[in-house]
Amino acid sequence: MIIKRKVLASAIAAMVLGATAASAAPVTFTGGTTQSSLSGFNPSGSDAALSGPFSTLHNASMGLVGKSEVTFTYVGTEAGYKNSFWASGSKLFDNKTSASGDSHSLVMDGGALDFAFKTERPSTTAVNGATSGAYGSIAFFQKDEDSVYALFNDASRSDQDFDDMVVRIDVKPVPLPAAAVLLLSGMGVLGAVSARRNRKEA
Repeated sequence: MIIKRKVLASAIAAMVLGATAASAAPVTFTGGTTQSSLSGFNPSGSDAALSGPFSTLHNASMGLVGKSEVTFTYVGTEAGYKNSFWASGSKLFDNKTSASGDSHSLVMDGGALDFAFKTERPSTTAVNGATSGAYGSIAFFQKDEDSVYALFNDASRSDQDFDDMVVRIDVKPVPLPAAAVLLLSGMGVLGAVSARRNRKEA
């Protein structure tokens, strides 16, 4: 009976651990300043979430709580310069050839999200978590806990509307194996203890 109770307790602990990991918000933001609205924001492409006034977080670092499947979707642009979007060292979109709705999914580890916007000429790179000021920088609009819009304002001094390139980032946590490992390990140990006791009693 004691062994069964211990197995049940291990199973409950594993399920609680898994549920806690699954329910946590999958993205975090560090630093940055909030702006209540963007004047002149008008990228090409259709996205209802961007149709009304919304507040943005500027020059922050977006991070993942844990290993996640991240889907990047190109929304649109309003820029004369050629801009591109990169993730994990690979170019995913550019604002001259990509179509609104194009998407790529990557499995990425927890920590600061590895992405950047680039402008071809004048050469500018805006890395997540490493920008400052208004030009050549990134702002974020968080639609909900697992969907974020990354808004790029390139080096053009003609505006500060952060619509030179817009990419939606959807995050889906990868199920953590820790709960299963904990459960199986606990059952294995308890099974060994039970077998040893049975041998002694025999």
